[in-house]
Amino acid sequence: KERKMNSNNAAAIENIFADNWDELFELNQRLDLDALLESELLAATRHSSETVSNLYSISGSISIVASTLLIVHILRSYDGLTTTYHRLIFGLSIADLFSSFPLTLGTVMIPKEMNYIMPHAVGSMTTCNIQGALIDIGMGGAAMYNCCICLYFYAIIKCNKKDKYIREKLERWFHGVSILHPLIFAILAYFQKLYFFDAYDGAYCFSG
Repeated sequence: KERKMNSNNAAAIENIFADNWDELFELNQRLDLDALLESELLAATRHSSETVSNLYSISGSISIVASTLLIVHILRSYDGLTTTYHRLIFGLSIADLFSSFPLTLGTVMIPKEMNYIMPHAVGSMTTCNIQGALIDIGMGGAAMYNCCICLYFYAIIKCNKKDKYIREKLERWFHGVSILHPLIFAILAYFQKLYFFDAYDGAYCFSG
């Protein structure tokens, strides 16, 4: 009899909520956990989450290789880090590494309690917080460095400023804002425990 009830519950889940989590969450009755774990809805969500996670891992790996090659090229070039432009690109590449590495790890850093919906999750809230903080630092830093590079070219092309002027007057602000802004945000988010994982919106930990 109990097995029949479980089968009926599973059938109800498949028929009514097979592709709609919102309606399932709004259901005002107790669900059979075993039936839910065996449902096609959860299986489809796991497959989708794993696909997204794999895409992040692939793109993150490519980004790591590209940024590493760019860093090596700058360091081995004739000018090295003696020019403002090279230092800005170097900072952009470092920021990209900060965000790409945790994205490459993907679901490994997600709390293991989420393993039922996200395959390969073996982490904890601590690893989740670390992943989210690194991604915020990297993505925030990369965005700011991109803006600074645009301002660098604006100062040269539109304002006719020399590299010496940019180096002495502007560069310190370029690096300061690009580093401190995302770093302070990530630290505040970390200690306020703002990082979490949502299997329905992404495949990594983020702040919200």
